[in-house]
Amino acid sequence: VVKGGVIPVDDVLLCAGNWALTAAAAITGSHFAKTGEYVAVSGQQCIDCNVEEGENWDNCDGGWSDDCMQYGQMDALRTMADFPYIHDQQSCKEEASQGPISVVEIMRPKLNSQEDLKAAIA
Repeated sequence: VVKGGVIPVDDVLLCAGNWALTAAAAITGSHFAKTGEYVAVSGQQCIDCNVEEGENWDNCDGGWSDDCMQYGQMDALRTMADFPYIHDQQSCKEEASQGPISVVEIMRPKLNSQEDLKAAIA
C-alpha cells in the first residue's frame, strides 16, 4: 500500500462483481510488483465482456476470479479510468480489448507456501 500498487476499494452495491474486482486488484498488484508501474485494471471490463456469445448470464450474479484472469489472457485489459466500475453489467464496449495490460500466466501458489507466493509475484 505504501508503495502504491493497490487499487482503491470499491463498494459492489447491487452488482456482485467482487470476483472481477478481486481479479483486477490482483492483476494490478502483480503488474506493479513486476514493473513498478501503477496501472489500475478494470474489473468492469470482465463483468461486461467475459460472456460467451449466446450466453444469457448476468455477471452481477457472481463469478470466479479465475474467469477474469483467463479473460485477461485472451483480451488486453483496459484501465479503471477508461472502463470504470458502474455497479451494473452493460454490453461489452467495442474497444474493450485495446487495453494496456494482458495476463501472461496465472500462478496458483500452494496453500501456506511462502516460497510459491514469492515466486508468483516475482
